[in-house]
Parts: sequence; structure tokens; C-alpha cells
Amino acid sequence: PAARDYVVVDQGNCNPRYMRSSTYTIPSNSKLSKELHMPLGVVLQPLADAKPGDTKTPVIQPNPSLYRCSRCGGFHNALDQFTKQGHGYICFLCGFENDVAPEYYSPLGADGFRLDIN
Repeated sequence: PAARDYVVVDQGNCNPRYMRSSTYTIPSNSKLSKELHMPLGVVLQPLADAKPGDTKTPVIQPNPSLYRCSRCGGFHNALDQFTKQGHGYICFLCGFENDVAPEYYSPLGADGFRLDIN
């Protein structure tokens, strides 16, 4: 398919112009995987040009109230670790310690998790 012209209609999967796998059938268990010795690779081209007729990739504007790392720009997520009794967090992506905005602050429990989550 890489050498042929094709039109991509978005049905919830990534456009193969942006990401293509070396195989689309993956063994269902580790025993089968070891027997087949099938390598798995992925080619990523996030800035590839779309062709005429392709479904346009939607561009979203992130909510300005989402918190981002001040060093790498990564969005605050569940893998970040809170520090300073909830007044800061360490970015999972780059390890930078960020301050938490006052409106987002919540004290931490003894387990290190915020008290405002269930």
C-alpha cells in the first residue's frame, strides 16, 4: 500500500501516512510470539503531508485551564508525582518540579495522593 495512491477516510484509526506498523496481526500470547519470531516495528511520520481527498486531521485547542509542565510543555497527568504537601509536582516526562496553581492545590494524604480524589 505504501507505493500506491490511496485516500484515507478517518474511522477512528491513525492515518497510515502518519503511523504504519510492520504487521497488523499480532500474536495473541507470548508462546506463539516466541515460536514465530516475528519482529514488530512502527514507522512514525507525524508531520507527513495529507493527500487530496484524505479526511482532515482535527486540530484541537487545549483548554487553557489544563496544567502543563513549565519546562517541557507536557500536560499534567496521573503519572506526575506531587511534592511539597501538594504545592508542587514532578513532571513524569522531564523530571522538572513545577509549582501547583493555588486554585488547583489540594493537600496530600499519608499515601502521597491528593485528598480531593476518590
